[in-house]
Amino acid sequence: MSPELGTAALRQDLLARAGDLTPLPVAVTHLAQVLHDPESSVEETCSIITQDPVLTANVLREANSSWTGRAEVATIDRAFVLLGRARLLMLAARGSVGERFQPALPEYGLAKGELWQHSVASSVAASAVRDHSRVDPGGEALTAALLHDFAKLVLCDFIDLPDRDAPFFEQPLTTFEHNQLNIDHAELGGYICRSWGLPASICDAIALHHTEEHDEVPSAAHAVAVVVAHEALGGGSGFFAVDRAEVEPSMAALRLDHETWDQLVVETQTTIGPAI
Repeated sequence: MSPELGTAALRQDLLARAGDLTPLPVAVTHLAQVLHDPESSVEETCSIITQDPVLTANVLREANSSWTGRAEVATIDRAFVLLGRARLLMLAARGSVGERFQPALPEYGLAKGELWQHSVASSVAASAVRDHSRVDPGGEALTAALLHDFAKLVLCDFIDLPDRDAPFFEQPLTTFEHNQLNIDHAELGGYICRSWGLPASICDAIALHHTEEHDEVPSAAHAVAVVVAHEALGGGSGFFAVDRAEVEPSMAALRLDHETWDQLVVETQTTIGPAI
């Protein structure tokens, strides 16, 4: 007999199912830990990447993509200098989870591929936020934005929408999830990433991305990026609407104004085509 909606037993069942998810490859979690260690060297990072042929190909492809506007990049150490730590980690995570994000999630109003599209758009937006913020949010937001909705893949088997024809719901998504499941996708996503051994700053940014207050700048950057991505995709990403007013405190923490916000949306729209 399945646990009832909203019960502590159901919460424990969801946590157990999340813990059973196939983890990220060891190389990716090792890379995440090294990239977040300020004492790590370029040589150490490049050594991890070159041991994974698929990751090596993805990094070189990105380094040679049109957005960089550079001459041919043939080595990982040169790609490291060009792309930076944050984008390298995002690429590693993207190569590991892309296929898992493809299924349709009708419980959330998402067609096949839309979860992945929003995740990539959020990561692209996080990069733009980082470029425009007057305070350094760090690189965590890129990977956090890519993985922030991962837990919906677990919750979708349990959530029960009252009206699937509605374009969106008045209440916040996390409130709706908590009322039914005693947990939401942000909290569960943070739990999943902790179980995978990702750095705490990434896990915290995911767990907090729907909260109204962000004491930590990386969480603020991630929260803004997620809403920018919604706007860049024309407001689409499921039944539940989002609004930039939800992240006003985060914008203030990053010292972003509304004029810059519009620029972030345009830059994200320009980039996500080739990124997806």
